Amino acid sequence: MRFKSTYFATPTIKALRVFLIVQLFFCLARSVFDGLGAQWGLVVGGIATVVFSATSFVASGSANRFSLIIYCLWSVCWIGFNIVCILLYAGLIDETASLDFNRDKTSWWVQHNFLVDGKYVEVIWAGVQVLLSAITVVLAMHVTCHASNDPFSTFDEDDGFSSYAQKLHDHADTLSKV
Repeated sequence: MRFKSTYFATPTIKALRVFLIVQLFFCLARSVFDGLGAQWGLVVGGIATVVFSATSFVASGSANRFSLIIYCLWSVCWIGFNIVCILLYAGLIDETASLDFNRDKTSWWVQHNFLVDGKYVEVIWAGVQVLLSAITVVLAMHVTCHASNDPFSTFDEDDGFSSYAQKLHDHADTLSKV
């Protein structure tokens, strides 16, 4: 008999957890450099993403649907914000357009150009955030859609999702037949 546990061992869960950890590290690194450039809106967004990523990492182990859905909603907002950042730094929208980013403070990368212009580095950072968030949203939605509504559900690699109460009932039936 195979070991049954409430911990998910599916490739989807493993992939989700890996991408959540990668996103967590990228958000922390971006928040540090945004803090150096005094871009506090991006710092707050990055820290919120770190909190949601860490919470979703824990929630993915028990298929907590509510936490994963909240993470997905936040990630859609984060994707939108990063797309606006990409458009802004790429020069595709004007800084004086309908968005006011308080441009008195500039990015640390823009202030300290190294090998590449700082605007391109900001576009790359935002692009990586969009990519990681999109991947984790798809994986989290897949886990959410396949999770049971039963709060006591478990996952078995052989049987898939099943209710703990149903397993007890089946076990009681088996014992009563003996």
